Amino acid sequence: MVSTMATRPSKPKSTRRARRVDGFKIGVTLILLAFGLMGIRTYFSYIDAQVAPRIGTKASKEQTLRNLQKEEGNLGISHMTSRPLSVDMPTYSFNPRLGRTSAPIQIKIFTNPTCDLCRNTEQVLNRLTRQHISQMSMVVKIIPKPSGYNFQDVALNRAIEASLFASLAAEKDKYWDFTTKVNKQDVLTSDVYVDIMADLGITLRDVRTALAQNNERYLRQMEQDMALMKKLREEELPIVIVNDTIVEPLYGQDIAAQASEVASAFLR
Repeated sequence: MVSTMATRPSKPKSTRRARRVDGFKIGVTLILLAFGLMGIRTYFSYIDAQVAPRIGTKASKEQTLRNLQKEEGNLGISHMTSRPLSVDMPTYSFNPRLGRTSAPIQIKIFTNPTCDLCRNTEQVLNRLTRQHISQMSMVVKIIPKPSGYNFQDVALNRAIEASLFASLAAEKDKYWDFTTKVNKQDVLTSDVYVDIMADLGITLRDVRTALAQNNERYLRQMEQDMALMKKLREEELPIVIVNDTIVEPLYGQDIAAQASEVASAFLR
């Protein structure tokens, strides 16, 4: 059977080579911009000092989960918990939104494109919101923080790079298309981001101009959302809020499933 799928024309080698060089230059620029976020790194330093010793090695994590399973039995949704939101949680104009501001069910997610769990959770909540678009709204807060408790400079720089590209896509009203393409990638690099932007109609010149002219504004925007994250006293991405409820699954459980359960409860 002959496939009717259109074949995407291959890019000339000279174009690919030039794009790789430009992608490298942008990567270097983003790493330099990372120094502008050292204040953010300082903010997270207390996590490294206070939380990391409690988490310990991978073996101790697995033992913790086994102990929980022994005490609680099968850790299903019925064992998951949530807690009331006790602080004001505003939505800013630069936060990507799906749905109406007046929707009765408001979902907020703190996320970073380099975090696999964040991306999975965001996809699940995106589908749920689209299925109930007249009743639900979803807002994304982009946080330049690595997933888990990874404090290596490389992971931090990659998280910052991803956040800047995501902020640029959001400003161009392309955030949801950007995340769809990001979710299809096995590896995320500067070249990959540049290719994704080009596919979205955001040229390399647009990327250069935005990073040169708007990086300080992007950083200020992220700092505003990070200040909200600090108020929540939450340490690990993703963070999901449904109306006035912070979703808190037990250790080792799927936050996407729990967030969907909490959001769906408002539909009943």
